[in-house]
Amino acid sequence: MNIGIIPFSIGNILIISIKMDYLLLVIQVTDKYFKSYKYADFSNIDMFKLASSDNETNNIQVKNMVNTLKTYEGSPGLIESGWVSSGSSRYSKRIKIGIFLDVREYNPSATRPSYQFYHDVYVQCQQKNFWGNWKYDWCDVSSTVNGSWDIGVFYREQTYGNSWSHTGSFSYLKSSINPQTGLSAGYQSYFTVYCDNPWSSGTEAEYPPYFKSYNWKAIRDGGCCGLTVSIKNP
Repeated sequence: MNIGIIPFSIGNILIISIKMDYLLLVIQVTDKYFKSYKYADFSNIDMFKLASSDNETNNIQVKNMVNTLKTYEGSPGLIESGWVSSGSSRYSKRIKIGIFLDVREYNPSATRPSYQFYHDVYVQCQQKNFWGNWKYDWCDVSSTVNGSWDIGVFYREQTYGNSWSHTGSFSYLKSSINPQTGLSAGYQSYFTVYCDNPWSSGTEAEYPPYFKSYNWKAIRDGGCCGLTVSIKNP
């Protein structure tokens, strides 16, 4: 195999081009992303430079170096597991789970401060194709997701907890969940909680929603006995 490595810059961005026989791999590293572009077409290099998420059609993969979803100081943002895989062979399968808790808006009312916030779950299922590339894959209908949580908020803490479950086929499950009732809502819905006994609006601004505890598990087909992924705290 012939390998050539060529560093070059486009504008203020350093890019490394790696040529391996008939495969041209372009890599870009920034303070936010690690990106790779297989079978690179340089007519699409501007698209690659601007990419902030995976683009399967064009063989672009993006790894976030920082949690770009987190916006409010004190909220956890995105919490993810690693990938759990059935192996490295052709047609291997894998699964990953993540949860997201962040503030949309804080209302500093003197009499009844409130938070609007997001509470989401994500489950991704992928399988390698003939060429060995990971692609989103419909999980078996027996795929199951179960979760529970306790969320604390405000200086004189109020706690909201419940559980949620889902069974069925999916490739990339995204759901917003009411933290008090445990019912699903439209994806990226937000929920509002009001402070029953405020200390002061300025103080309550420093006590946004956070996870006191969470326990999530997802199971999909794959391997000899299915693949299980989980995240838990404590």
